[in-house]
Amino acid sequence: MLGFLQTNLSRFTNALRKDARIHTEGRYLVVEIQPVQKWEILVGLELLTQLDEVYLRAHPQTPLLYKAQVSYQLEPPGVEDWLTTPVLYQRGIGDCEDLACALCAERRVRGFECNPHVEKHGHVWHITARAGELIEDPSRVLGMGR
Repeated sequence: MLGFLQTNLSRFTNALRKDARIHTEGRYLVVEIQPVQKWEILVGLELLTQLDEVYLRAHPQTPLLYKAQVSYQLEPPGVEDWLTTPVLYQRGIGDCEDLACALCAERRVRGFECNPHVEKHGHVWHITARAGELIEDPSRVLGMGR
């Protein structure tokens, strides 16, 4: 399955951005991408959320995001790794898109509507989780701004 996902991710990132890169970290995939337009971010977030869903369905014993030993950490300037749930949990840190997509996948697997939500603050994009009119910010819950 990893080969299938990596092939489809490669096609996606090649079509989306020429500077995107995919590599493995152990048995897991990490997508390095520098999206610049909102539609690029939304497409990438949906893909990451779906990858997280696949993982969670195959590993139902995975702890819930807020119960896992994971915290928010901003990536250094120029670095933008989009982490799947297993890599996020393995590293123990992630930024807004990693945490929001993990939370959305977790909610979807449990039968709830949830989608990544994109907002721009100045020149910075911030990703949260949205269910209907409710917007939840797992980055804040897990340490952003402390």
